[in-house]
Amino acid sequence: MIYNIAVDSGGTKVLALLYDENYNLLKTVRVGSMRTNTTSNELIEKNLDELEQGLFGDSSPEIGCLSGALTKVLVDRLSKKYRINKILNLNELILGMNAAFIFGDGLMSLSGTGATTFARIGGKPYYLGGYGAAVSDEGSGYWKGRLAFDAAIKSFECRGRKTLIEKLLCNKLGNNNLRDAVMSIYSQPGISPVAFVASCSPLVDEAAYMGDEAAIDIIGAVGESLGDQLNAIVRMNGISSNVPVTVSGSVWKGHPLMFTRFCEKIREVSEKRPIVIPEFEPIIGAIIEHYKSENKEFDDQIKQRFRNVYSEYIFKTNNKNN
Repeated sequence: MIYNIAVDSGGTKVLALLYDENYNLLKTVRVGSMRTNTTSNELIEKNLDELEQGLFGDSSPEIGCLSGALTKVLVDRLSKKYRINKILNLNELILGMNAAFIFGDGLMSLSGTGATTFARIGGKPYYLGGYGAAVSDEGSGYWKGRLAFDAAIKSFECRGRKTLIEKLLCNKLGNNNLRDAVMSIYSQPGISPVAFVASCSPLVDEAAYMGDEAAIDIIGAVGESLGDQLNAIVRMNGISSNVPVTVSGSVWKGHPLMFTRFCEKIREVSEKRPIVIPEFEPIIGAIIEHYKSENKEFDDQIKQRFRNVYSEYIFKTNNKNN
């Protein structure tokens, strides 16, 4: 049997799906990040070992197609050990658009560990934001986590309003003293400080559901920032109001206020712009691209088959707006 692999390499984790020549899912593997800008070389090598063992064990199968958001270290490792017939190294724009069944012109707001605003017009890609954690990743899970730490520190030091985020961070880090808890993020096993800060993003949603005002303000700020960035890429490139916009990334699965504020910002500029909730997680966009590369059409029948086969990867969100 010839196996195929789809990969989504994020700043916090790598998700890989093994599937057969008929696009049936065989195995799922999750490991830590392999991005060199956020992860040490030692940790990348450990994550590569875990991914390879999880996918193949001690066997050495032929790989029909390796597709997705691929890092160089992953491609180099697999290429040295396995025969790979086809490599589709895709960007996050293609993954997210495919996952929303947008195959032509479209806009996309990505918010995961990092954040980038994308557009594809007449086959040409456009990008805004996404400068990385060291400079600015406004609207990302990392940025949201940074705002959470900032609010918690000001609460702890009596320099700002009290927030439940302070206690939630202490609980996550297993230390009742916030200063000691914060300092421990630089020595967390198996995860970089950037990825760890991003992993704290859901604590803001948890606090917001309990009515915490600081958390609610952070979520609103994230949604508004991403909406502003979407409006900016529209304005800079004169994009028509009939071009649809979708979202991608784990941060969109949090508190629905983020999506609400995002939509409100878009409506200020493009009242009738279609806003599309994606059908799938981005990784299924890689398998869709593989299918499209070998078949003439991705029709309604194939869409339904993918919904059935990959039902585990339907994009689940608390957002009810569209």
